[in-house]
Amino acid sequence: MSAALLEGAKGRVELHFLHLRTGCPVPDNVLSLAERQRAAAFRSSEAACLFVAGRVLCRNILAEVVDCAPESLDIAVSSEGRPYLPGHPEIDFNLSHTTGTVALAVCLNGRVGIDIERAEGHDEAAMRDLMSLILSKEEEADLRQLPSGEQPTAFLARWVAKEAVLKCRGRGLLDDPRRVTIGTGGSVSSSCNRPDEAGSVGRFHAGRDYGHLWAVATENPVERPAWHHHHTGDRLRRKHR
Repeated sequence: MSAALLEGAKGRVELHFLHLRTGCPVPDNVLSLAERQRAAAFRSSEAACLFVAGRVLCRNILAEVVDCAPESLDIAVSSEGRPYLPGHPEIDFNLSHTTGTVALAVCLNGRVGIDIERAEGHDEAAMRDLMSLILSKEEEADLRQLPSGEQPTAFLARWVAKEAVLKCRGRGLLDDPRRVTIGTGGSVSSSCNRPDEAGSVGRFHAGRDYGHLWAVATENPVERPAWHHHHTGDRLRRKHR
């Protein structure tokens, strides 16, 4: 991408949503040898498919951003397991996946984190058990004031937002989500014990789309993003549908 286009893209974040069609395989021909070997090491075929789909999505979309062939894109992984482009520090991206879906956020205005989950079909009892691990005591008390039928979705929305924030900071759930407070209007605050736990996050956006709850957090304020929807078997494009 030219310097002029990079400058024009600042202040925005692109979100890409890859829907995996049943019976439609994800070709791995653009993956590196190391990526194909990693995919083959997964014990779960579903996990392997989601990994391949994520790297295929990354390679096709990011290759257009940096103007190279998808198979020649150099993707490295940080010590915390976060993929990045070593030759392009001006570009940050982040992946998330759930059953049948992979999501990619690309940002040219600082760090970005994304999380996505199916809105329905979760074990409500298990989710309630997780509340004390994800929410602060104040947040948990507020959530329990809601009617019982509304609690699981409200909890999931808060969980998705917090994970996006923590992934934007670069460590994901290695940091304590109870120390992140999601405020009204997209604000984020935190209480931290360590200096390195407090990576900067400026704003977050969240919503519900195609039966999924999603959230994206950015280091710097950005315009509200729009989704680009893709399906396996289609040519991946950055043009919004």
